[in-house]
Amino acid sequence: MNAEDVVSPAVERIDAETSVTEADRSMDEQALSCLGATENGLIIGVDCGREIFVRGVVVGADPNEIMALGVMSGDPVFHRPDDDLETVAARMRENKIRRIIAGDNNAPAGMIPLSEIAARAPMKELCGTVIEDVCRPP
Repeated sequence: MNAEDVVSPAVERIDAETSVTEADRSMDEQALSCLGATENGLIIGVDCGREIFVRGVVVGADPNEIMALGVMSGDPVFHRPDDDLETVAARMRENKIRRIIAGDNNAPAGMIPLSEIAARAPMKELCGTVIEDVCRPP
């Protein structure tokens, strides 16, 4: 099974200078769990509800004042849409990430959350290993 078999249809994006309140509203309206944060049209990070909560709300920051740039996970990881799922899962494990972007920064084709690999892939054991590695504290 290839990555293109489980990739979401698009990567929704927000400007990295968007407030986390607006980012959260956008995710809620579109029923998304994360957005690509952009600067000059390129994805420079990923903002998910988890990042907004842990890096913004929990520390007491004003969600209207803190920007997506301040809470995002930086250095987004990309993969080719025709990569097999084992390759994608290995990249997720080595980078300790729960989501990976298909395509490249100039033309992101979609995003794959680890949950999609677990739900659709015939390799449940691999997903368990990736989840274990991603969730293990440094």
